[in-house]
Amino acid sequence: MVTASYSADAAARLIRRLDFAPQMPARRAAQRDELAIAAWKETTWPAIRTQAALGAFVCFEDEAGQHLTPPRGRTWGRRGQTPIVKVAGRSSGRVSIAGLIAVRPGARTRLLYRLRIHRGRKNERRSLSKRDYIGLIDAAHQQLRAPIILVASP
Repeated sequence: MVTASYSADAAARLIRRLDFAPQMPARRAAQRDELAIAAWKETTWPAIRTQAALGAFVCFEDEAGQHLTPPRGRTWGRRGQTPIVKVAGRSSGRVSIAGLIAVRPGARTRLLYRLRIHRGRKNERRSLSKRDYIGLIDAAHQQLRAPIILVASP
């Protein structure tokens, strides 16, 4: 086995010559199952496309949550004088949202969502409930006035 030593500059030139460039990597979930995704695309997706061609809306659903605390970040300030940002003493709550995008060939794409804001009050629900999800799907069905195929996040 032959080994070689390179300076930092020479190594950088070699890497560029091999057509490499510094890049931000894409993020993928560690639990992502490529085989299950391929199987879904091959078996389930064609059936969904057939139903959509017959007039059904395909609805892709997902949810997210966010704390309503001010973001912590960096800012500029004179050396030795730490900048001060005034914020409330405690978190101002949390927002939870569930939404779906409805698509159908030949129809405009629609966005529907349900929102819940939690302010930290006693006995206040901190997330979306089953009723919120049922309401979202029911509203989609009522507004679209067509069959829907729901593709939800696991």
